[in-house]
Amino acid sequence: MGRDRSPGRRCAVAAAATRDHSHSSSAADTSVCRLCPAGWQEKCFYFVEDEADWNRSQISCLSLGAHLATIDTQEELHFLFRYGSSLHYWIGLHREGSGPWKWFEVRGKGQCAYIDADGISSDWCSQMKYSAATHKSTLAGFRRIQKS
Repeated sequence: MGRDRSPGRRCAVAAAATRDHSHSSSAADTSVCRLCPAGWQEKCFYFVEDEADWNRSQISCLSLGAHLATIDTQEELHFLFRYGSSLHYWIGLHREGSGPWKWFEVRGKGQCAYIDADGISSDWCSQMKYSAATHKSTLAGFRRIQKS
């Protein structure tokens, strides 16, 4: 593994932080995203491995100075699939009522969206899942966080 050095892609922190489930127990550690090469976009992704419903996940992300992950580009979507699909992670996409999803194809009949191995799915917002958070920053990358 290592870094994908394509311009416009997200920075993958060293393989040790991505697949061996290195954890941080301090919210202060979340501000430490590693520098990316010139030309990379400036957005951090955090994978929070502390299960919560969608609303509590959003509150947890806000306490980290972030919010549930937003997806602005195809590159971001691919990044989330690559690094966040091993578990179910809430993202910042939800809908009011039973109308169709507007921006992505989302499976399921729930109101809140999450990333999983099959793509973007939906579930009842009261279900317990992990969280994918984003934060705009002058540094970019991601960390995997587990609260103790």
